[in-house]
Amino acid sequence: GVMTALADFILKSPAHKALVLMAVLGLDLFLGLGALSLPSGMDFADLMLDSSYVKVYIVESRTVDMCVLDRGHDVDFFLMDGTPYHTTELQIKLDTMLAGAIADSEYTVGPADDWTMAFRAYTKSHPTFSPYTVTISDVTYFDPIASGMVTDEAAADAMFLTAVDSFVEAWPRYKWYITRSEETCDDTTGACQPSGPIVMSYVSLFHVDIKTTVDQTQAMHDMYHAVDNSGISPEPIAFAQLYQLYSLYDTLWQEVMFNFAFCLIAILIIVSIVVKNLRAVFVCGVGVALVDLDLLGALYYMGYDLNAITSTQLLMAIGLVVDAIAHVAHAACRQSGTPNERVKKALEEVGSPVGLGCVTTTFGVLSLNFAQSQSFRMFFDVFITIIVLGAIHGLLFAPVVINILMSVGNDTGPAHGPASHRAAASSSDGAASKAEGTAVQSPVETIVN
Repeated sequence: GVMTALADFILKSPAHKALVLMAVLGLDLFLGLGALSLPSGMDFADLMLDSSYVKVYIVESRTVDMCVLDRGHDVDFFLMDGTPYHTTELQIKLDTMLAGAIADSEYTVGPADDWTMAFRAYTKSHPTFSPYTVTISDVTYFDPIASGMVTDEAAADAMFLTAVDSFVEAWPRYKWYITRSEETCDDTTGACQPSGPIVMSYVSLFHVDIKTTVDQTQAMHDMYHAVDNSGISPEPIAFAQLYQLYSLYDTLWQEVMFNFAFCLIAILIIVSIVVKNLRAVFVCGVGVALVDLDLLGALYYMGYDLNAITSTQLLMAIGLVVDAIAHVAHAACRQSGTPNERVKKALEEVGSPVGLGCVTTTFGVLSLNFAQSQSFRMFFDVFITIIVLGAIHGLLFAPVVINILMSVGNDTGPAHGPASHRAAASSSDGAASKAEGTAVQSPVETIVN
């Protein structure tokens, strides 16, 4: 009933077909425009329960622009094992890198939390270590060789480590900025102190005003650029805890597009093998591509971003949507008759199961809408959008396009369609009966006669 009425409406005349096709493509165009503005990113608040303490803090602090997630965070520059700390050249390059990172990035400020700078100030004022310092342009550097106090690298390095031991004893907070290769323990007290060469240390700057994904990824790339141009060997590593997410945002679009293209190609290959009809393959490919484009736009209009949750659903949508489109296209290709008759038969045959699948899937995910976390409600919103767009393209777009393609090709269906099979089988039975002398007519012969 419902599918017959739907088929009668969309196939009533060329004008009705054009109206339906233009309506679907108009929706695709509207949503596609939204896709062009879709940002990537993830709000931490969406991952938490609505009533959680952290969620309440984020919401309340944002009303007065005091949320730490938006205002900024530390960024650390890790100096690797083998860094020649005791040379003037390294200390100048480190100062230049930090100054350049601040000057070249609108999202980064100082002063630097730099243990090497505090160490140089300490050695300058310490009577034991001040002879090992040099002053260039009013800036003090700790360099035992340049000071003339020692002549070889081993002695310079040993004096540097001795000065570091004294420095961290005087300024314990900087102990945590430096990782040593060994520990020296007191057998009496059991207390242990770091010793040996420095295998890693870090200095810090601060990111500010990084409220959007564009700000966050740009701030990260500014720091990478500062490190690349530092000239320090081994090259330092710029890192912040949130860089893990920023890196995801930075590559998410490329990864989604690559995986979408890969999945679409796989779908086309499978459909071409199973359906064996180029028209159906074309309709499936275009329909799935349009639905995923629509989903990107729908995310934008719903106020969501492209993130780990929504990107997974975008790829998952390919497998969900292709079912609705492929069933209708395949059913139409198996029918015989005029293009209108074939599409109508197809909708009557598989339209109801497709519609029922949409309804049951909706009920299956309905409980997510009542979850106490925005991430689950977001999953529900996107899933419902997938179902609606799949139904529109499976029950409206696919029938009209496959009908037009059949009309252009003047395709009346396979000679071995379901009706032809029954006719051929009946004729065969009738012929066999006649050959045995039995006056039995097949049902087809009876109808024809």
